[in-house]
Amino acid sequence: MKIKQKILLLETLALLIIILLLWMDEMLDLPHLLWNADPTLFNWKEAVIETIVIVVIIVPIIVFTWHNLKKIKRLESILPICSVCKKIRNEEGYWQQVEEYIQKHAGYQFSHSLCHDCAEKLYGGQEWYEKMKMENQKAQ
Repeated sequence: MKIKQKILLLETLALLIIILLLWMDEMLDLPHLLWNADPTLFNWKEAVIETIVIVVIIVPIIVFTWHNLKKIKRLESILPICSVCKKIRNEEGYWQQVEEYIQKHAGYQFSHSLCHDCAEKLYGGQEWYEKMKMENQKAQ
């Protein structure tokens, strides 16, 4: 179970426990049982009103938590990347090559190649490269 789900589950369980205690207090007269307070009669209308008040207070807290957890997830998904060498700063603060980082976190293997733009920048104008381009164009 993801941490976001655990947090929301715990908040919901806390809400249910509070409501359960409220109803147990109303039905069993807990102050009378535990501390010998004066006995009181079961008042279901009071319990319903208290339940509604608790739900009105706690449900927005759960919704607020959910929205903040979404924001945290969005911020955690931002990768700091060097604008010059394109290394990525990992969780420990060290800079790693993009390939290393993605291989570690996503399990992908890399095979290096050159895109057409980079091949042109590196080899454009060289006789062997222009000849290879012409042969590839004829083959297509």
